[in-house]
Amino acid sequence: MSQSPNPAAPQQIAPLLALATKALRAGRPADAIAPLSEAALLEPFNAIIQHDLGVACLEVGRVRDAIAAFERAVASNPRYADAYFRLGIALEKLGDMVGAIVAYDRATKRNPSLTEAWLRAGALVYTLGHRDHAIGCFRRAAVTGGKTSFGRLGKASALLIEDRNQEAEQVLRETLVADPSNAMAYDFLGNLLSEVGRFDEARACFEQVIALAPLLAGCYYDLVRCRPVTKDDHGLLQRMEAALATPRLEVAQLLRLHLAIGKAAEDLGDYALAMQHFDAAAPPVGNVDYRGESSCSRNLF
Repeated sequence: MSQSPNPAAPQQIAPLLALATKALRAGRPADAIAPLSEAALLEPFNAIIQHDLGVACLEVGRVRDAIAAFERAVASNPRYADAYFRLGIALEKLGDMVGAIVAYDRATKRNPSLTEAWLRAGALVYTLGHRDHAIGCFRRAAVTGGKTSFGRLGKASALLIEDRNQEAEQVLRETLVADPSNAMAYDFLGNLLSEVGRFDEARACFEQVIALAPLLAGCYYDLVRCRPVTKDDHGLLQRMEAALATPRLEVAQLLRLHLAIGKAAEDLGDYALAMQHFDAAAPPVGNVDYRGESSCSRNLF
């Protein structure tokens, strides 16, 4: 921890950090931002305070503020692997895929056992078309993560890219036995089953994703593509419309949700509603296109 330029700063900082810690432990990151910001002003070169401020901002969706805090953290301590890792997450949320990859690379160079960083980097480089590089990242995730959920997902991701679907399915099912609430494993399995024509099983997986992780509401798009939506799908359209109001829903998820509603409305013959949502699904200028992406490449973490 760096020394404060103000001799009174340690006495001033302690109660601020205590307030922030109490708020974070209570699951109230928004209440931690003000005391952490004040502490950061008192000790601007304290990498830990900047990192914690970034985490709190990221939790409440203040992504640009989080990036600024993480950048100050790594500038103060260039060996701070966790700060680079979380900087990568923030850049990824902002749509800066290249910047996120660089941050994950710096994180894993400083701490090669950061399994989730390998997994996230693999997903991004695969999205950018670098198949072999992605497989390498996923294999590193598998090695560093071992039998943890992230380790198994790394192994499954590499197998999926290599079209070794039976092996990937086995790994994903093992993951769900060990961790039944793993939404990402359900998503990967659903996409695998859909690709091989096992649509009823795939649909059940996507329903699990949505139940376990409401912020992955874009998965409704995978669900409605399993088969045409009919009047027998009681309440499905209404549930999807209600999901549009999910707090902190990311742009990519929101756009895929609009596509899902558009497809469902089209199946049901409500073409005006379908066009309304297809128009809303057009990605903003400058955003990465979310359509047609592999299950390995989604921001599900």
